[in-house]
Amino acid sequence: AFLGLLPSSRIIDQPLMSPCEMSESMESMECFMAKLAGKRVVLSGCGGGSDVLGTSVIYAQIKDVAKQVIFFSLTFTSDAILNKTCQKVSRKCWRVDPNNTAIASDPEEKVYFPEARMARVTGVPIYTLSHHATIQEYTEGYQAALQMELGQGGSVWRSIASALGLLDAKAPATALADVLVLCDGGCDVLLTGLETGLATPVEDMAHLKAVLPLDIPEKYITALGANVDCGHGVVQAELDRRLEVLYNSGSMIFRQPIKLEHAAGAYFAELVLRCSPVSSIVQSLVLAAMQGY
Repeated sequence: AFLGLLPSSRIIDQPLMSPCEMSESMESMECFMAKLAGKRVVLSGCGGGSDVLGTSVIYAQIKDVAKQVIFFSLTFTSDAILNKTCQKVSRKCWRVDPNNTAIASDPEEKVYFPEARMARVTGVPIYTLSHHATIQEYTEGYQAALQMELGQGGSVWRSIASALGLLDAKAPATALADVLVLCDGGCDVLLTGLETGLATPVEDMAHLKAVLPLDIPEKYITALGANVDCGHGVVQAELDRRLEVLYNSGSMIFRQPIKLEHAAGAYFAELVLRCSPVSSIVQSLVLAAMQGY
């Protein structure tokens, strides 16, 4: 299933609803995607590495209607490879282009670099944040990359323009983008930290905290294959309870299965198969479930 949620909301106590009741009372994924038409959308792999592949489910549905789509990923690829083969845009952020040389001569797919593989398949660059960075450096990476990509304002530009008399210092700042969506493979980003066990929460929570200060009006979280982490630290019953709480709080926007017969599902499946699926347990398990295993 693919879940779409707001990043934070007041949790309220209401009678719990069954999954069927939940699905009937939420908007569809397609309706949510339609609202992204004409907007500048940032799609980010949340937990690091191959999570960025999950953004393709959204990208397939908005690439022809969004004003612009910019990809980000919190990467597990080494800083050495990034420095050697990518354009550096901030202290810990690099632009990975479709023609990246790190995978050009790697027929056996020994180099772990899902961002470069996805950029090659989609033809779209991916801004990549080092997992060695601090939360502040993640935020700085977003700001630098979006200002470069969209050619508009941050605080430095505004200060210079104001000093030159080109801008009213009291004028509202221009948003870095219109919408940001963090896409997690699994469910750690949805949990509270008070559960019996977690899977790999550090990168998810660091990334979530890093994007909250960004001047982007709409921010959302999606989770692809939410129960993949069950058996890997997460308890299914606790995940179910958390999803019910998120629904009752009004945070859950949609909950929908992704199927191979759907265009977005087929796009995701093809992209994963072309991006070294052996390197991603999560995306391989999601794809296997779509194939009926």
